[in-house]
This record gives sequence, C-alpha cells and structure tokens, in this order.
Amino acid sequence: MPSIHLFSFSIKTILSFMSQLQKRQIAIIGGGPGGLALARMLQLGDKTNQYSIKVYERDADANVRIQGGPLDLHEDSGQIFIDKAKLRSEYEKVARVEGGFYSLYTQDHDKVWEKAVPQHPETDRNDLRMLLVNSLNPDTMEWNKHLIKIEPKGHGYYLHFKNQSPVYCDILIGGDGANSKVRNYIAPHVQPTYSGITVIQGNILHPEQQCPDLQHALNHGNIWSCGQGGRCFSMQEKGDGSLIYYISLRVDEDWIDKTHGVDYSTKDPETFRRVALSICENFSKIYLDAIKSTDSFILRKSYGLIYRSTLDTRWNDFGNEIDRPAITLVGDAAHVMPFFGGVGVNNALMDSVELAEEIFNDSHPNLLAAFFAYEKRMIDRCISAAQWTEKMEDNFHDPEDNIRAMTRAFIGFGPMELNERWKYLMD
Repeated sequence: MPSIHLFSFSIKTILSFMSQLQKRQIAIIGGGPGGLALARMLQLGDKTNQYSIKVYERDADANVRIQGGPLDLHEDSGQIFIDKAKLRSEYEKVARVEGGFYSLYTQDHDKVWEKAVPQHPETDRNDLRMLLVNSLNPDTMEWNKHLIKIEPKGHGYYLHFKNQSPVYCDILIGGDGANSKVRNYIAPHVQPTYSGITVIQGNILHPEQQCPDLQHALNHGNIWSCGQGGRCFSMQEKGDGSLIYYISLRVDEDWIDKTHGVDYSTKDPETFRRVALSICENFSKIYLDAIKSTDSFILRKSYGLIYRSTLDTRWNDFGNEIDRPAITLVGDAAHVMPFFGGVGVNNALMDSVELAEEIFNDSHPNLLAAFFAYEKRMIDRCISAAQWTEKMEDNFHDPEDNIRAMTRAFIGFGPMELNERWKYLMD
C-alpha cells in the first residue's frame, strides 16, 4: 500500500507540473499598486486557468515600509477597481473617512476654508499593499527579486535577477515605477522629465508631543498652507497617528544645490531642516515649530513622463510599429506624473481593470491586439489625468494668488465652509 500511495502522489505531481508547463507564464515586475491590482484582476478573470501569474518585487518582504502619504481612492477610478476586484469589505476596514477632511490656510495660519469629502477616504500605502497581497493566490508573490536584465527568447523573455537564477515568461508587464527597467527596455529614450517643482518631505512620528497645535488643526485629514511666491506646505495624518508633510516650490532642478549647497544624495536631517526653515521663513510659527521637531526628511524632485505634453507623444514608440513579444506597462512605469492631482495610484488601479478586460476580451485575435487596445484606453484616460495634474500643480504654486487658485479649484468638490473675510474669493 505505501508504494501505491507514493506512486499516486507522483502521478499527481507530474500532472500538476505538466499543467503548469501548458499555462502561459505572466511576469509582473513590481509589487506596487498597479502590479498587485493587475495580478488580482487576472486571477479573478482567468476562468479557464490558462495563465500562471507571478509578481516579482525587489523589496525583501511585505514588511518593508513604503514611503509616502496616504492615498484617496476616487469613485470614478480607484474604487471602481475595488468593486471589480471584489475587495469592498476589506477596503472599508482600512479606509478612513475622517481622512477626507481638507482645510486651506494662509502662511500666517489664517483659515480660509474647510470641507469634508467623505467620498474620498484616505488609505495608508502599506495597508493598500497588504490588502492586495492578501487577495492573491498563494505563491503569487516573489520577494527580493531585483531585476537587472531582460533577455528576449523566442516568443518570450528571460528575466535576470540580482544574485538569482533567470526566470522565463511568455508575457511581461512592467509595473516597476517611474524608473522602470521594463520601459527602459522597450524605449530607452523615453524618460521622465523634471516638472519644475522641488519637494522636501518631512515625517513627524509623535505629533501630540512635537506639534500638538498643528495636529489639532489637521483634524485627522489634510492641510494646505499657501505662501507668498507660490510656496506650499501640505500635511496629512497617517493611520498610526504620525504626520507627513511636503514643502514644495517651483524652482530650477539644480536650485537646492546652487542655492543651499545640498546634494540630491544628502541624508543629513539637519541639512534639510535648515533648508526647509529657509524656504518657509515667512510662514507662521506653527509650521516652523513642526519643521524644527521633524524626525526625518526626504528630498523629492517632482517628475512626469508626460509633463506638459500629450501621453500619445511619449508612447509613440510603444505601439504597432514595434516588433515585440507580448509586453506592456502599468502604473508609474507607463505614465508617472506629479502627485498634485492625486490621480497616480487611481490611474494605476484603472490600468489593471482595463488591461485585464482587454486580455480576456475574446474579440481580439491575439494578445498583442489586446495590449494595443489597452494602451489606447490608457493613453486617452491619462492625457486627461495629466492635464488635471498640471492644472492643480499650477494652482498650488501660483506665484500671484495661490489662495484664490486653490479655492476656485475645490469649489466643485462639495460644500465649502468659507470664512467670512475670504468670501471675496468667490467674486
């Protein structure tokens, strides 16, 4: 009997292995929102079990903390994905409705208006990642996979990872961010360009002790303080109670080096504190005290793949004229843009919805046709998103009157409680 049991197990193993060999291997590079969301949509949509899906992420494991502030998933994009991915109940456990509270102040901390936008709840980036990772089939995620080379082989690709054996795939999808190696393989001359905005990001771990007055004004949501010359101080609260803020201004790309002698690779917090205090020297003490008590800083230059141009111009070498095996891009790899429009992750999630729809659309003669159809939809959608982002970036940093520009931009997002002395802005 033991020999029969072992023989039976061996047959099952062989059949399972043969089944895997017959499936088309889809490799998604990058475990960001776009890549993870696509994996979820593909696994839900693969009714005939024809694909084997792997997500290769360079982070060591799921516990690596993601930099950046909370995200608000929009009803017309990110939350469409949530529903199509059948993740509504899981999403509502981590989405904070109170995070959809917005207030605008002057640099003197004079409140201009406030408003609640409950349809835009906030979600921490790590919470969104874990929600998506936990929604995938076991063994989908491959952590600690740092892609260094893509090698075409027949109708597919060999993927070479740092210090690891190569992996073959039939279909390659790049969701590996603004500095995408997959995009660089397809069209190495297409690179993000500087948007004109430099950002210093600050993180405050214990705001109830370090800046209690500003934490109270924040009211668990978002503050924008617009200063003279188009300078802006923006702050958000994370789910753990810590605060993240951004000091942004329109300057030449090398301004912070030429003016303050700060190299882009600098990590010294005191150097950034000095620069941040200089930029905000005319702001209220409540903001200066927050800067003085900040735990860590990051210098971020705002880049866009489609900034001040149309996306189809940037994508004109990704289309039918290229003779390539099945390969495409999602998320920032395809259309990174500055964060001032709040549409980056929302577009990445919509990429996953539309790409999956086209892959499972039986009217396409082949997978390449499905990719072209997806790219057309993505381009049309992201041109509009880029135009909105450019408009919002201009509003935040309007050198003449960013208070008026921001007020007019947000009038359409539900009721606004405008302080009496600022009602002239509506004229």
